[in-house]
Amino acid sequence: MSCGYCSSTGHTMRHCNSIAAQHLLADYRRTCLTPRTDEELNRYFRSFTSDAMSLIMYSYGARSVSVNRAAKEQFIRERILQARNQPLVIDLTAIDHNQPRLVPRSPVNPPPPVVLQQAARQRQRATVVRETMVDYKARMKVIGDLLFRAVCINAYGITRQTDENSDQFREMIETLSVCLIAETRNSMHESVFISKLIIKQFHLRRVIAPVIKSMFFNSIYREHRRITEITIAEMRAQGLLPPAPIRQPQVFVPHKPQFAAIQMLGNVAAEADDYCCGICSDEFTRETIPTLGCNHTLCDECITGQIKARTKSCIKCPYCREEVNQISVEDNEIRNKIATLVAAEIAL
Repeated sequence: MSCGYCSSTGHTMRHCNSIAAQHLLADYRRTCLTPRTDEELNRYFRSFTSDAMSLIMYSYGARSVSVNRAAKEQFIRERILQARNQPLVIDLTAIDHNQPRLVPRSPVNPPPPVVLQQAARQRQRATVVRETMVDYKARMKVIGDLLFRAVCINAYGITRQTDENSDQFREMIETLSVCLIAETRNSMHESVFISKLIIKQFHLRRVIAPVIKSMFFNSIYREHRRITEITIAEMRAQGLLPPAPIRQPQVFVPHKPQFAAIQMLGNVAAEADDYCCGICSDEFTRETIPTLGCNHTLCDECITGQIKARTKSCIKCPYCREEVNQISVEDNEIRNKIATLVAAEIAL
């Protein structure tokens, strides 16, 4: 089960609570309460993908989003008009692909059907004026030229990047990012599009161009993130968004398998020239040196250290790599110390 919007597993698009989804819904709710013309509202709808519109429909409690884009747009337009407390009337005079469009009207008695039919015949010949891609690029270029002249030329007097003005150039990039976000109403894709047009006017060298582009885009993203967080906090304070979820810090607990039992014996170590630990090489007596089942000797500190640091169900001899299932030591204090630790590991 994965989300169709953020591609995360564990939830569906209906219950998506990712940062991207919160930013989208916050930007949408802020736009709903802002008066806009029909042209601006249509341009705002065209900026949404189908998945984004489905996410907005789920936020209103829609049971199904398996409809075409025109039906999704009509559903969202109804909710926008309801949020502005405007009555909804189906305008039969503006028919686009046989889909009635909902428009706001003043709270008066609707005109008779004959008048609506006459107005429909007159409006069917008129074409709907929408912003084309050429007009969109021209509008973005005008904003880019204005910001380049106001910030780069008039304010800083910088049109080329050099080693001498690197600090001022970085400060100018930060100022441009703030102006872009403010001019595009915190629209990330429009700000990035305009920034590409501004970068072309710097005539950067091929070596330094990727560095400047990355610095510019990161600056825009930081400003966009800052404004979005402020907006989300204000909307949560006004009750338009639910409170932020409390995330508990994740604590890593290493997994230890069940420890195998070790038989403890009170036998004395075998005769040898010296009684040294095989790990730390410390010397012990015949009564205080523990002996493993494979007849190799290890001190009690090294044995308890291996048991505490284990990641498997047993410990092994460092000499022959045989599993330790028996330990012999004559000293009662050392034997009880190892037996207590083994019992505690088995009880985990």
